[in-house]
Amino acid sequence: MKKPKKGYENRRKIPEMSKIGYQHLKAGRYREAETEFTKILKLAKKDIYALVGLGDLYLAQREFEKAEDYYNKALQVDPMNMFVLRGLADTYRGLKKFDKVIEFWEMYLSYTGNEFDVVALTRLGDTYRKTGQFEKAIDQYKAALSIDSKNPYALAGLGHLYFENRNYRQSLSYWHQLIEFQNDNIFVLTSMGNCYRKLKEYKEALKFFYMALDKEKDDFYALYGIADSYRGLQEYDKAAEYWQKIQKQDPTNKNILTRLGDSYRNLGNIERAEHYYKKAIENEFDDEKKSPPESE
Repeated sequence: MKKPKKGYENRRKIPEMSKIGYQHLKAGRYREAETEFTKILKLAKKDIYALVGLGDLYLAQREFEKAEDYYNKALQVDPMNMFVLRGLADTYRGLKKFDKVIEFWEMYLSYTGNEFDVVALTRLGDTYRKTGQFEKAIDQYKAALSIDSKNPYALAGLGHLYFENRNYRQSLSYWHQLIEFQNDNIFVLTSMGNCYRKLKEYKEALKFFYMALDKEKDDFYALYGIADSYRGLQEYDKAAEYWQKIQKQDPTNKNILTRLGDSYRNLGNIERAEHYYKKAIENEFDDEKKSPPESE
């Protein structure tokens, strides 16, 4: 009986090497995973598991160009591999190539027949929303909700979508659903506050901004929402109090300095109003000095 050739013996080791590589990857041992997958490719340069493994590895480290390279090599080996299609969709999301994100999520859903994949549906919905394809985005989010009625990504996506289209009541209907099980989520609380602020229902807005501030005392969006809501209620003393809290965080913000000036002007304190208006103007001039001259 002939002794197996050395190359054949090495290739027999590939499944075990692949298993070890993915164990390293799952544990976040990226250098060890990279070493293992690279060893496999030296033995079999078109090994799909090693190519996908390296794509996953670089995607996890946000090295999107490298991830794209390995996923595309894997795509040439297996054009309908679901892990490759998902990987490329997420890679192009990181690269902000939204047309490609749509292409690969659509391919994934079409090829795999996996119309119940909530992650794919919500990410496709997010990409449609970002590219202004609102009706398609709604379809994807609602498909996700038909599978998981409390999916936070679908609810938040619809909340964003309707807010961006100035349909604040509809936006609120989704934020209210989300807050039922995420009542300590600052982002959800400030989003609700912003909807009520846009509707000029300032007292209701304040309720949610204060809830957010209870979670994080220096949250910029909560402080801004409170200050602007008091401005809407014409309670300029309270507005000034919160504009000042923001100004301590961002002392050269022209918008905040101007808001402070407006508050003190409305309170009849002309001297303090003038002080903040002048600081806003000074910062504007400083910004112009720092900017490089435009070419003629």
